[in-house]
Amino acid sequence: MKTIDYLAGVIVTVFIGLLPFSSSAAQKVVIFGDDGYAPFSYLEDNQPKGIYVNILNHVFTKLDGYDVTFQMLPWKR
Repeated sequence: MKTIDYLAGVIVTVFIGLLPFSSSAAQKVVIFGDDGYAPFSYLEDNQPKGIYVNILNHVFTKLDGYDVTFQMLPWKR
C-alpha cells in the first residue's frame, strides 16, 4: 500500500506543478526520483528506468508542450 500512496503522491505533485504553466513554447520539466528504488525508479547505465519513469513518460507523451527530463538522485535518510 505504501508504494501506491507514493506513486499517487508523485503523479498528483507533477500535475499540480504543471497547472499554472501555459505557453506556446515547450515547458521544461525536471522530475526528480530515487535512484535506488528498483523496480519503481532507479538508474541503469546512467539512464532513468523503472515503473514510475515509464508511467510518467507515457503521461507526458499524451500532453503537448512539455519537455520532460528525469534526474535520479540518491535517497539520503
